[in-house]
Amino acid sequence: MRYKAVHAEGQVPSRAQRASFLWPVRLRQLRQVSGRTEDSIHLPISGRTSHAVMSGFDVARNYYYYQGHTWARVEYGGWVRVGVDDFALRLLGQQDAIETSPLGSVLRQGQPAGTLRRAGKEASIISPVDGVVVAINHKVLEKAFIANDAPYEDGWLMLIQPTNLQENLKNLLFDAEGLSWIDDEAISLNTLLAEESRFELIAAGSETPRDLIEQAPEIGWERLVVEFLE
Repeated sequence: MRYKAVHAEGQVPSRAQRASFLWPVRLRQLRQVSGRTEDSIHLPISGRTSHAVMSGFDVARNYYYYQGHTWARVEYGGWVRVGVDDFALRLLGQQDAIETSPLGSVLRQGQPAGTLRRAGKEASIISPVDGVVVAINHKVLEKAFIANDAPYEDGWLMLIQPTNLQENLKNLLFDAEGLSWIDDEAISLNTLLAEESRFELIAAGSETPRDLIEQAPEIGWERLVVEFLE
């Protein structure tokens, strides 16, 4: 959803600033609908990841999602596997390179944990949890397209030993909550396309193009990053 608000200085804040302010509110709203308690920790269901399509974007079920379009999957043993979701990767297309924080790095929820790079542009990968990097997916560092092809499986980026998991999960959306949030994000994206691009709106029930920045270059990399990934 897009909101109109004015700072004390008279400036209209960016969507990212509004989203940061409204994120706790949206969390509470979606949690009331889902019935999830803040103290619950959901482990993955054994077998292959189950997927759903929401407004043309692929969403993994039984994953946690953060407002910077990163995901977290709590593994047996307490580690957390993280990556970038399908929404962000369709938005920015195939990357020239994906970089992560090195092994042993201490991460903080909401702070940069890596970088997406394409044609001289870059976007930060935001960590969904606090913790220490204990493993890195070197296949993705060598072949960035793997993240686009399978963002929730082979395209994972890091394995984190969490240090504040119970508290961090309060700031994440889980499963159906994530589906509803992606639907909201798709509405905002379609509104942006209608206002500032010649690209046709994404039709209901259709698959979103795998490289939106290429389809609608007039919006610009920086605008998409500020609006949706920060």
